[in-house]
Amino acid sequence: MVLAAVLIPPLILANDDSRSDSTQSQTAPPSAPPSVVGQQPEGPAVPSESERTPDPGPSGTPRPGGGGTAAPPPEAEPLRTPATGATSRDPGPTASPSTTIETERFRPLTVQAEAPGNTLGGGAQVATCSSCDGGARVRYLGNLTVYFDVPAAGRRTVTVHYTVDGPRELRVSINDASQHTFAVTGTAWDSPRSVEFDASVPAGRVAVRLWSDKSAPDIDKVTIS
Repeated sequence: MVLAAVLIPPLILANDDSRSDSTQSQTAPPSAPPSVVGQQPEGPAVPSESERTPDPGPSGTPRPGGGGTAAPPPEAEPLRTPATGATSRDPGPTASPSTTIETERFRPLTVQAEAPGNTLGGGAQVATCSSCDGGARVRYLGNLTVYFDVPAAGRRTVTVHYTVDGPRELRVSINDASQHTFAVTGTAWDSPRSVEFDASVPAGRVAVRLWSDKSAPDIDKVTIS
């Protein structure tokens, strides 16, 4: 009995301590977790200074709100002025369009003496001629007018083809302007010959008149070239 009375008090004390510890563990507030050196607190990250300022880039400027860079304005093209003392080159004289067309398009024109549109006078007659161009000629010349349609005016060569036996005389004029007189000769009426001269020939209808106040040659044809 003595042992029981001695042992009980320690057992009761032990139970009280355990209750006290249990009560303290239920009522004591939770302690804050120990801080760790270098650990960032929870919450939204705060951007650094370099992250908040956009990089303007090599040539642009930052746009409001950090949404990129605006394109630089286009550079104006510098005005070019001629150097002092510079002068334009003189191209020199050029051929007029009428001269070029005349040179390129004009071709020799030939009209037979016996052509129906010509005018015969003073006893002139059409006769056959086997050696003549076209197989005919105008004989017994009093006067003969041969007509041309000339496309362009200019300095031309007028050639008269004829046949003659012995010395004769021939006169020629263009549109009844200045006349040209020729002393012609030949050895046979079937041997065509020619005489030529230069003259200013207008454009359009041109009349070449041939005549003689003396004995005249026979006329085969007239050419303007």
